[in-house]
Amino acid sequence: MSNAVRSPVLGEQVPLFVIIGLTIIGVLSALLTTKALAERASKGRPSTPTPQVAPASPVDETQTTMQAAVPESPREAQTPTVAQEPAAPDCPEFPGFSFRVGRSKPVDNLDDGVRAVVAWMQRHPDAVLIIEGHADATGGPKLNLSLSFDRARAVAELFALQGLDPLRIDVEAYGAFRPIERRDGPSAVDRRVSLRTGGEPACSHREGNKP
Repeated sequence: MSNAVRSPVLGEQVPLFVIIGLTIIGVLSALLTTKALAERASKGRPSTPTPQVAPASPVDETQTTMQAAVPESPREAQTPTVAQEPAAPDCPEFPGFSFRVGRSKPVDNLDDGVRAVVAWMQRHPDAVLIIEGHADATGGPKLNLSLSFDRARAVAELFALQGLDPLRIDVEAYGAFRPIERRDGPSAVDRRVSLRTGGEPACSHREGNKP
């Protein structure tokens, strides 16, 4: 009698516990196979990184604020430029001195005008006062020249009495050689003393008021 194990033949009865055991083994095998496939698929799939948003820096916010403050149109930021006229030079207002025929003393009292010029001279220490004496064509050239010098010197004394340093006064005499009316005989306009300043380029070319 042979001891070999043989498989059941169709028609032979298989014990119930054998069938139940085989079924359980099949179910467990299927579950394990499904789990292994799922783990293998998850390991092979690349992971997708979660995007991270960096917080805005304070510099970015400042730049955004500054950009928002800029006007949309460049024309809105342009301010119309108003042309400014140059300031007038600070020059003195000279009084005009007139004289009678043959006299060297001024006709009018011009102390206020003299004081104003002295105050201007004190504000401009580099300036020199030039006093020019003139005469009309009533007398001869020598007499007129001497008379015009006396007139200029008399006016210089008025400025010295008001406090102007005599060293800053220059006296000149022209007789009848620089007339205004340019005619012979007596002329109230030509009997005059005119003033101008030196040492101040902006005012040196100005001659004093005529009587």
